[in-house]
Amino acid sequence: MPEIIIPKCEYCKSELVEMITKNGRKIMACPNWKPNGMGCQGTIYDPERNQNHKKIFPRVLIRWNVPSRSEPGKNRTVEIYENGNMRCNCVAGQMTKFCHHQQVVVKELESLLEKIKKENYE
Repeated sequence: MPEIIIPKCEYCKSELVEMITKNGRKIMACPNWKPNGMGCQGTIYDPERNQNHKKIFPRVLIRWNVPSRSEPGKNRTVEIYENGNMRCNCVAGQMTKFCHHQQVVVKELESLLEKIKKENYE
């Protein structure tokens, strides 16, 4: 049987550490991963499925800073993931609500897409 080579994290190049999932499976994951984009985006390696199988859960495609209305001078960070989910680091966003900052980002992206379409398709 070939030797299993555990990859390093694609982002921070750290050695992956063994972790146990909620359903009791052992996986290898980046020790620097933190929720809400506060650390490494993280690589997950699952030796039970396939020794070459690894998946990034999920990648951040867009990170956008939006000025806070309640705290002048502060920005809130909205992240849009490859699976379409959004997350904001404000209080409402932490409670998984669709906050004002996410609405601003959606409107800005819609206007940006319209501008791209207008410039490239007309």
